[in-house]
Amino acid sequence: MGSESQCRKVVTVPTGIPRDNQPLLAFGYFPVTVPALRSLSLGGTVAVVQKISTRTLMIMADVLKIFLLILGALLLFVAYWLAAQALFPGFVARAREGYGRPWRALGVGLVCAVPFVLLALALFKNGRNPVINIVGVVSLAIPVLLGLFGSSGLAQRIGVGMPSPLDEQQPWRRTLRGGIVLSLTFLLPFIGWFGLIIGTLVSGVGAAVLAIRGRHEAEMSPPLAGSLPPITS
Repeated sequence: MGSESQCRKVVTVPTGIPRDNQPLLAFGYFPVTVPALRSLSLGGTVAVVQKISTRTLMIMADVLKIFLLILGALLLFVAYWLAAQALFPGFVARAREGYGRPWRALGVGLVCAVPFVLLALALFKNGRNPVINIVGVVSLAIPVLLGLFGSSGLAQRIGVGMPSPLDEQQPWRRTLRGGIVLSLTFLLPFIGWFGLIIGTLVSGVGAAVLAIRGRHEAEMSPPLAGSLPPITS
């Protein structure tokens, strides 16, 4: 009880010309006035310091948590782009070509991604069955994964604009450089959070669809006359 009554005397008062009722010492956010300091016992002072130290540690923990979440999200984007480059280099090259007409990739991505997102939201809203929720997760995961893999073409396109002598031996460096630059653009408040990230994923869906379609058309198209083997009698 004594410590609680003493801690209540730790108040904030306006600053100005030092007087008897103005702050003498400041512990963090809690200035201690001269009368309060005179009446505080050692136990009360320790309680104030412990309370302020706890709040400071909580603020530092929150800042560290936000920093690690942002860093993890950026590393996640770069990791998916590098994985796409390592597993499907031809797909990434075709997706990069699709970004030659970015508005087309964005339009195709909207047409393909919006139905999946609307279906997932409808299932999450009305579905109480775990199976329906799983279907909703799958419906949402399809455009997200397509967007991540397709946007690797954009990362590579940015990396191509920053050439390096090692690109011929290690072509994945293009995707790494472009991915780092592209992910850093996501840090811009509001525009990066809601505009660039969503735009990159949606255009990535379009680039992925165009890349898959381009491969299918290449396989279905007949070979050129010059590539035919000579006919021997």
